[in-house]
Amino acid sequence: MTYTIVAYLARKPSMTPAEFRNYYENTHMPLLISLTGPVFPKTHKRYYLPRTPKDPASPDTTNANHAVRIYEGTAEDFDYDAYAELEFESIEKFAAFGQRLAEVAAAEDGAFHADELAFLDLSKRRCVTVDGPVITVAPSDI
Repeated sequence: MTYTIVAYLARKPSMTPAEFRNYYENTHMPLLISLTGPVFPKTHKRYYLPRTPKDPASPDTTNANHAVRIYEGTAEDFDYDAYAELEFESIEKFAAFGQRLAEVAAAEDGAFHADELAFLDLSKRRCVTVDGPVITVAPSDI
């Protein structure tokens, strides 16, 4: 049975959504893979909230200028920029990943923590384990 962690991640205030996504994909992910190697999750999926700037010429990087398309709720309910889903083969594999991240965090150079500070608002990071997935597919007779 797999073990899945989900994380809600917000960009640091001085960064645009496009800069956040670019940094996450092209700097953070390669670093995370290189630092965790064989204990990297079975899958690491990232979903980004598409944010449209109200005024593309504005230097305003806040969510007030980068709106999401909301179907239910308010803008304040969506103060994150990405939803990440990390799937591990077992809770033991997750523990090994967590142990490796702790070792990396304790390293003297602090490169991983500096990397996180470069693009994340850590005060808004939320992580939790989830069961599932439970999937329903459309019946073939529709």
